[in-house]
Amino acid sequence: MKTKIIMLAILTVFSLNSLLAQPGELKLIMNYFNNYEVIKITDINLNDGSQNPDMFSYTLSYYPFNYDVTQVCDPIEIVIEFKMTANVPNFGWEDDVIFFVKTNPFEFCGQVTIDATMLSVDMRNIYYDDTGEEVDISADETEFLLTEGEANKMYSQLFSAQGSLPEGEYRFSFNAYPVDNSGVAPAGLYQVITITNPEYLELIQPGGNDVTDILEINQFVPIFQWETNDFSWNVNSCPECGVFIRICEYAPVLKGHTSLQDALDDDPMVPWGGGADFLELDATPVGFDLMLAPKMFVYPDNAPPLSEGHNYVWQVIKKYPTTRGMFEKSSEIFVFRLAEMGGGGESTGSSGGITASTADAYLTLIEQLLGTDRYNDFFGDGGVLMGYTPSGVITLNDIQQLTQDELRALADMFRLGERTIKNVSVE
Repeated sequence: MKTKIIMLAILTVFSLNSLLAQPGELKLIMNYFNNYEVIKITDINLNDGSQNPDMFSYTLSYYPFNYDVTQVCDPIEIVIEFKMTANVPNFGWEDDVIFFVKTNPFEFCGQVTIDATMLSVDMRNIYYDDTGEEVDISADETEFLLTEGEANKMYSQLFSAQGSLPEGEYRFSFNAYPVDNSGVAPAGLYQVITITNPEYLELIQPGGNDVTDILEINQFVPIFQWETNDFSWNVNSCPECGVFIRICEYAPVLKGHTSLQDALDDDPMVPWGGGADFLELDATPVGFDLMLAPKMFVYPDNAPPLSEGHNYVWQVIKKYPTTRGMFEKSSEIFVFRLAEMGGGGESTGSSGGITASTADAYLTLIEQLLGTDRYNDFFGDGGVLMGYTPSGVITLNDIQQLTQDELRALADMFRLGERTIKNVSVE
């Protein structure tokens, strides 16, 4: 009999608590979290949250179960916490706090939207979404990397040089929980971001930056590759971010290019059709509106085809998000030549893999350059070059190799008096 009385008392207390608590659901939803390649530490200001960068937005709500909007919303007491920690091996950081805000307990029932501009030492600017009524909220504990402790003097010196958080992994967490045994489950979300070195951008292939020894490739559809630290961005907060490429022909003779930059500023092969300086490359979605930057690009089949024996320049630009806005980093300029792969036809009387008809075309151009009389002195009967067959290798100023088309254009310039010859060597 004694046992039954104890069980009855327990059941009575449990039922009474359940009726008084009227538990509901505490819900937390991430609206967005803007990834930044660079976070300027001085941009995070807990004294004036309105100056904080637009890093995130969350919606926090609590309603009792079976709540009707015609009823008075019965609140519960909750506490919310914001924390950003860092793991940076080079600094010896392991879950070191970048910033931390914890509120005093406050009564809450309804829905609010909270973003980074609301983080401050007073937390007095949060309002219910439906009524606009201010939530009676205040900060209890705050911690910021650069404001407290002797150790932070060292951090300040480190940041004074670069002004931003160092490369590493950063974790941002947002938690909300009831302060008593109300029967309401806590809610929490976290986001991990990786900060890398945004300045690193290095072209790999095709080509190189040496105009005196231009590298040749044998692919009509080359693959362009570069190396950069992985970075991502939120398409809503930084629609202009990404990786971009430009490819142009480099033709000192035909187009008068005086440098690789001069060629890059000329009409592009990519992007084609006009209207854009650089072609924006497709990025890879990595979740929650984040895009991951590409590291390669295949020459598209709907762009103007590359021509054998012609030179081309290319450059890549990355535009990445920071707490100061979008920043841009340009790579160096690479140049490459599409090799002359040759074709069919008779090769009798030819040398260096070119046909007899091609050799005759070269000789005709040489005659135009030298004039008929001087040409006959060298190549006619008794001339030192009688019976000579060109190899197909044409070098201008001992530096720039020319195609047959470029040599033909050069001959026209000489014929019109636009260029003069200092000397000609024959191979």
